Amino acid sequence: MGLATVIIRPAIVYGPGDINGMMLKMLKLIKEKKYRLIGTGENLAPFVYIDDLVKAFIKALTCPNNTSYE
Repeated sequence: MGLATVIIRPAIVYGPGDINGMMLKMLKLIKEKKYRLIGTGENLAPFVYIDDLVKAFIKALTCPNNTSYE
């Protein structure tokens, strides 16, 4: 039996109180027409709301072994 592990890799986290985060920086660049697209512009950005991230951490900490969640 191996060690039970959970990997959570949040990318761009946003939410209340986020005054220096990536979301605001990106919106400012777009407003100032300084934002540069990479690729075709159809790329997806992995944003996650802070409340959802906290729920994921709690679920990971309380998840019994051999149980998977979607």
